[in-house]
Amino acid sequence: MKAENQSKAFKDKVADIDKKEKFDKDKESGFVAAYGPNTNYEPLANNNDNLKMPEGNKYFGFMHAHLDSKDGIVKIFSPADIFTFLTTCVRNAESKGSMSDAYAMVITPDKLSMY
Repeated sequence: MKAENQSKAFKDKVADIDKKEKFDKDKESGFVAAYGPNTNYEPLANNNDNLKMPEGNKYFGFMHAHLDSKDGIVKIFSPADIFTFLTTCVRNAESKGSMSDAYAMVITPDKLSMY
């Protein structure tokens, strides 16, 4: 995360999500990080209000917003977020890069949470 936090592209994606208009939407939004010559950020697909990682093993991290617009939303990692981190990000980082590459972020109006 130290290297990511120094990257302008990473900071720009965090800033894109960390906005009131993102928290007020009907559906979550976010980005997935992929290996490449430089880290590539792609939008996460939202299917029935569930964010879905793209197919493939090049994805090692993701960041997304939990909404403020819906009642009962817990503004921490959901079980699905943790499952995705462990089964996709960690596994892909292990096979394509380094375990230290894997991350997951939830951005809420109240705070930022990271794995």
